[in-house]
Amino acid sequence: VTFLASASTGDGTPENPIIIMDQAGMEAIGASDASKALSYKLGKNIILSSTYASISGFSGTFDGNGNAIYLNGTANGLFADTKSTATVKNVVTYGTVNGGTNQKVAAIAGTNNGKIINCVNNANIVAGAYAAGIVGYSLRSSSLSYCENYGTIDSSGSRVGGIVGYILAGEVATCSNAGYIEGDGNGVAG
Repeated sequence: VTFLASASTGDGTPENPIIIMDQAGMEAIGASDASKALSYKLGKNIILSSTYASISGFSGTFDGNGNAIYLNGTANGLFADTKSTATVKNVVTYGTVNGGTNQKVAAIAGTNNGKIINCVNNANIVAGAYAAGIVGYSLRSSSLSYCENYGTIDSSGSRVGGIVGYILAGEVATCSNAGYIEGDGNGVAG
């Protein structure tokens, strides 16, 4: 990515995405329904502190561009939930997500109804039911492809996995888990 004055801000179109450089930039995505529908690209490695509030209702495109996002004790991952028009791709996460006993917690999306492509989680996840490295709860229109989990998933509930905790419907293809998974209940899988 070349950072020119005009390109660093972008206009939010797929051809000219808004470049995210820090936590404030991530938080600005969730400011309105209009901002949630735009295209974004991560411009460098960033840290999200424990005060970061996961974005709800994301319907745009987020390209991690292969950069790392360090989750520093956030209560959920990047997105609380995504809509069917959302695409999240090329994201790499590290750190810790501390969801306590909250349900539908993961490093990329707590609940997914869109497309998640080529994402890698290295963060450790602590949560209740429906916990995973990539997506906690996957809905009907969802698809996950070319994703990997290396983080430890420690759940106090059931329906726990490395890639996805629970899949209502949708598609999971060419994904793998190498992380340790622990849950209290049924539906615990790699």
